Amino acid sequence: MSYSSSRGYIDDLTNIRTVPAAVSGAFLLLSLYAYGGVNSVELVWVGYTLEAGHALLGSLLVYLVAFMSSESNDFEDYEQTEQGLIAAGPLSMLGWEYVPQFHDAVASIGDPLAQQALFALSVVSWVVIVR
Repeated sequence: MSYSSSRGYIDDLTNIRTVPAAVSGAFLLLSLYAYGGVNSVELVWVGYTLEAGHALLGSLLVYLVAFMSSESNDFEDYEQTEQGLIAAGPLSMLGWEYVPQFHDAVASIGDPLAQQALFALSVVSWVVIVR
């Protein structure tokens, strides 16, 4: 497929929703890694191994970008239940990584059930902001 201008290529990407799909994929993969669903990711060429904290920050950054680019990017535009889900996703991510009491309380549910439940909560939160 040949394009006479980059604008035609951009329009095609917009029409098939490639960019939102890529952003969603990045969020899912980073969140999955942050909750331990994926083993270590190593960039051999630069000698870097992805850490859970970095995956979490990447996931939160993608989450923020998606929220700010959504049609209803004002928190008040959502119903109260949706607001709770939107807040619960990032708060559970931060709590899992940085609050030992939260981590221990949730981990007491069972391994890997706790991580799976938090990952599911993150996905539901993501779906609310991107719908």
